[in-house]
Amino acid sequence: MKAGPRETAQMEGSMEIKQKKRAEIADEFKWHLNDLVASDEAWKDGVADLQARAERLAGYAGKLTDGETLLACLNDCFAAFEIEGRLYAYANMKFHEDTNITKYQSMADLAQSTSVKISAAAAFIDPEILLIDEARLRGWIETVPGLKLYEHFIENLLRSKEHILSKELEELLAAAGEIGSAAENIYDMIHDTDMKFGNITDENGNTMEMTHGRFIRSLESRDRRVRKEAFDTYYAAFQKQKNTITAAYNASVKKDIFFAKSRKHETAMGAALFGNNIPQEVYTRLIETVHEFLPQMHRYIRLRKKALNVPELHYYDLYTPIVRQADETVPFACCAQFFIRFCMILPSNSLSANT
Repeated sequence: MKAGPRETAQMEGSMEIKQKKRAEIADEFKWHLNDLVASDEAWKDGVADLQARAERLAGYAGKLTDGETLLACLNDCFAAFEIEGRLYAYANMKFHEDTNITKYQSMADLAQSTSVKISAAAAFIDPEILLIDEARLRGWIETVPGLKLYEHFIENLLRSKEHILSKELEELLAAAGEIGSAAENIYDMIHDTDMKFGNITDENGNTMEMTHGRFIRSLESRDRRVRKEAFDTYYAAFQKQKNTITAAYNASVKKDIFFAKSRKHETAMGAALFGNNIPQEVYTRLIETVHEFLPQMHRYIRLRKKALNVPELHYYDLYTPIVRQADETVPFACCAQFFIRFCMILPSNSLSANT
């Protein structure tokens, strides 16, 4: 009887497949953070500049009495938040390259606190704009060159009027933002740094270290033993952290309720949808539609069970292809070319760095 690939590998001596260090990965597969910020030193300079911008922005408080001053304030505000976005992204992406490096953990923490400072410095803007007579405000939009750029922002602000608080309360909520992100930060550290998943044996008999990135690929294996082993190994790590994760989630829910009530929203869901002007009926209708078409989903599950020829379908059976043609692997370079070709059909202004 001819030996299969797993038996052959075991006879020849199996390999141990460990998670690669970042230094072992080709540069073409890494993000280019220098497109955001030139270097760590430039990042530090950017933080110092942003802190100075926060002080300058705060200087507009109580002075939004004419269209020209409002335009200057909004220009400085949006410029500051554009810089803040780059600095925040750079620090956090550097941190997530290797969450064990304390330097970048400190940079990510500083980025978070700097983001809170710029938000607190700008907290007066919304309440002050809402104190301006709407007719006068719309008159400025039409007559002050450059202010029309912010028409959508101002109109959206007017829509939010009943949820905008006083200057002092807006500053307080902005300052509480860092505390509000604690639950998410705790979960991220557990999920990205502390969790270790152990090893599984792959289709060829090799010992493979389980990681977040390898989990779904393992569930796509045609070997059901590999799929089940990957599933059990991966979720065992979550099971060990279930109490901590539950506590973090509980804190996150309470945070959402607190901020929703603070802004006079009836529910946390309403608060979450309000920013993008999405009616709650859109969300509830989505749930209703999913329930409405569950019979079709159940029919597909029965088909998948039959195609895989398994006595009982489990979660770890949902990702593996049920047709042979799905085994094709598309190289990263090919995907990149597809993306570039797609971008070329978009309007030119869609590709602007500012859009």
